[in-house]
Amino acid sequence: RRNAHFFAVGFDSALPIALLPSGDRGFIFDNLDNISLSYRWPGLFQPVVRWLEYWVARRARLHVIPSRQRWHGAMDNLRVVTNTPSAAVLKEARELARTRGYSRGSTMSVYINGWLSATRGIRTLLEAIPVIEQAGLPIKIVVAGRLACDDAEHLVRLKCVENLGMLTNEEALATYYRCDVAYTYYDPSVTINRLAESQKWTDCWATGTPFICNTEVETVVPYVQASACFTAHYSDSLALATLLQQLIREPEKLETARVGLSGMVFKFWDDEMRNVIEEWIPTPGQP
Repeated sequence: RRNAHFFAVGFDSALPIALLPSGDRGFIFDNLDNISLSYRWPGLFQPVVRWLEYWVARRARLHVIPSRQRWHGAMDNLRVVTNTPSAAVLKEARELARTRGYSRGSTMSVYINGWLSATRGIRTLLEAIPVIEQAGLPIKIVVAGRLACDDAEHLVRLKCVENLGMLTNEEALATYYRCDVAYTYYDPSVTINRLAESQKWTDCWATGTPFICNTEVETVVPYVQASACFTAHYSDSLALATLLQQLIREPEKLETARVGLSGMVFKFWDDEMRNVIEEWIPTPGQP
């Protein structure tokens, strides 16, 4: 219908709307995962896909991305909405953690959640766990999410692992309150992984949970500079094992990282997105 408003999440949703005559600058393109960077496109496909993504972004009324590093060049319609939790979900998660009595125990717990695929460093974690156990150090791995590779299936069968399965957003966020550190690895051979804007990092910020990331991820630098996280190379399982042993033996390092996290400043997703929506469709009384 005339004057319809479309909020397109992802390129596959935005492209057909952009092709409509009425699509010209009438929709929001929420570009969560740049399609031109998300796959290993063969040969000449890469520049073609990049051009298509740029064309769709130009057609949109507003083009929303999670990080300025995800987009090269200036566009008047470009808006950045960081991958943070919403204030409402965080409130529910805190209440859930309180009613369930979640707390961090004497055994260090490592939390890995989300889409557990082969590009999330699960093999590195699998190889690090025996090194820690052979040193006689206690460790617990808390898993939540979709098991999307053989390594993930292997991981949840280990004795030190508690598999929570699929959780709601509120449950997944509440689980941070019972874990000491989160594991967030991204295979750097995929371009977009080197520019990851993981909501897990801001989930950690919101819940005061330090995290571990691989050094190849460029966008983790602000957290490193704030001493809010720990890093090791993606495929170096011995370095990961050594790091985890240090954290078990010296828990004050975790406390230092929590202080670093608390000093970082973000806006909640719903607050930022509300500003974008009101710019797109002004509320009554606004210009």
